[in-house]
Amino acid sequence: MSGNRQFGVPKKDGIERTSYPNWKKIERFIDSEMWWIDDPILHEDAVDPLLEKKIPFGAFMLGFDFHLTSTGPKLIEINTNAGGLATVFTFSCTPEGSPLKEMERKHITNKFIKAIRDEYDIGYKYFHSNYDNSLSNTLTTIAIVDDNVEKQGLYSEMLEFKRILEEDNLNAFVVSPEDLHLKDNCLYYNDYRIDFLYNRITPDFRLRDISHQHIRQAGLAGEVVISPHPATYVRVADKRNLPIISDKILNSTIEMDEYSFKDIIPLTLSMNEKSMDEWIKERKKWVFKPPEGNGSKGVYRGDKISATKLKSLPMESTLAQEYCPPSTSEDGTKLDFRVFTRDNDVLGLATRHFTGQVMEMKGKKSGFKMALP
Repeated sequence: MSGNRQFGVPKKDGIERTSYPNWKKIERFIDSEMWWIDDPILHEDAVDPLLEKKIPFGAFMLGFDFHLTSTGPKLIEINTNAGGLATVFTFSCTPEGSPLKEMERKHITNKFIKAIRDEYDIGYKYFHSNYDNSLSNTLTTIAIVDDNVEKQGLYSEMLEFKRILEEDNLNAFVVSPEDLHLKDNCLYYNDYRIDFLYNRITPDFRLRDISHQHIRQAGLAGEVVISPHPATYVRVADKRNLPIISDKILNSTIEMDEYSFKDIIPLTLSMNEKSMDEWIKERKKWVFKPPEGNGSKGVYRGDKISATKLKSLPMESTLAQEYCPPSTSEDGTKLDFRVFTRDNDVLGLATRHFTGQVMEMKGKKSGFKMALP
């Protein structure tokens, strides 16, 4: 059954596990960093000064989402602002108030804090070497930022992250972009200079909206470490990258043993690669999705979409991904397996359970469950 929504999403009882071979394939894939591409796929991104360079930071709180199929794990997508980690900081079966509960929590929260500190150190060194800036070598103040933040479904998770960071003697604020102001290319919240901006903003992944220009300007000046960073998004999470990543893997020299991840990415095509008549005829084999977005917005399973609706999708900007059915939990819910990381360093594991056609957190049995390899 689903539990409370303390951190914005329902938490399910119990623990979910995957098989050792599945985990080894996932682990080796993430560790390989083949999921990074060197250059943005879109020309407009390649000439955007905030996105044009591949930077050594900016990959904090990635979420790798897999379906665990009979032929092994299949990467459905990568997110650069994955939510839900706070929901699985502890096992739900451990009694509240017990010493073990606190040990579990400390183990994962310490990794969370270390990831932010590591991210900041890398960003500071990069900016110090390449920019004339005033960024401090000591992380002091963090802003967790999202649009209309108090109305966000995961606002309570952001407040939990704030509390954890404050326990580590850091100033932390959960704010909307308009709460920040720019002074000498530096971002401030009231009188606090922001060193690190934990970026939760969607769907303006590139920070091009007018309401985000002060954040963009501070990032361009090297006066704040932003993570997840837009330059990472275009190289990691834009779904148009999936065919490129797949080709990289297929053309690589990785070992073809029982833990090979050569087939970890389902076939992904632009709808432009076939005629509409062909897509209508074989649509049951595919899932249709936009190249950007979050929360399964605009995602359609081919076996559930009408020909009329399919015809209405813009072919030039819609992707078709081979349908890989999700596995099923003991309670009958479908699930995907999410790996939270900072770059290739694993921060936590969860399974996301749902009952609808695509991922959702509104069903009575939907929710996050802590997972183990």
